[in-house]
Amino acid sequence: RYLSYVAATTDGRVFSGMLASETGNSITLIGQEGKREVILRKDLEALQSTGRSLMPEGIERDLKPQDFADLFAYLAATGPPRKVFDGNKPELVRAEALRGELHLLANTCEIYGSTLVFEPKFGNLGYWSSEDDHAVWTIEVTRPGRYAVSLEWACDDSTAGNTFELQVADQHVTGKVTGTGTWETYKRAKFGEITLEAGEKRLIFRSAGKVSGALIDLRGIKLSPPSPRQQ
Repeated sequence: RYLSYVAATTDGRVFSGMLASETGNSITLIGQEGKREVILRKDLEALQSTGRSLMPEGIERDLKPQDFADLFAYLAATGPPRKVFDGNKPELVRAEALRGELHLLANTCEIYGSTLVFEPKFGNLGYWSSEDDHAVWTIEVTRPGRYAVSLEWACDDSTAGNTFELQVADQHVTGKVTGTGTWETYKRAKFGEITLEAGEKRLIFRSAGKVSGALIDLRGIKLSPPSPRQQ
């Protein structure tokens, strides 16, 4: 959570700091002097983790227990907290060994927004009906290259047709959510491709604008690298 990020804008400016918050329209970075920088997504060229923690090395030797409590209280207040649900535990998503695929499941993401919830019965993200609803996965990319993006989802035919957006740094995939019949019927399909560089990334899934009815019941996202014969 306290990793340093570097953001580049379309007009050539570069900012660095801790990623305090993300919305559908902007990101907020907090620099080491506490200055907040709000960057609109339309102006964002790239967002990359440096892999370096903003916590000074050896800080535990200099702080008393109450100092730690005060520090974490301050850091927790810098951005909206993720929502907590039984069965949902955010973790770093690593590629599986055999095919190098990254499986982003609903129970491993960070959940934000007014109405979005984790539903244990189907292991999905549901009640996706607010524009500020979004899910964030932290992924580790060890094989840079082009990845196919596939979703596993359900959507009642009566509310189909909303548009989703998936973003990793400056890479975007958008698509129309097609109906699967009912909320209990799941489907898998490919929606596009993105290019990923090596390193730790944050992948964001959200609606592309206002939602009519409900966006989707999302069970998971699969990122598939090309087979060795395709490389």
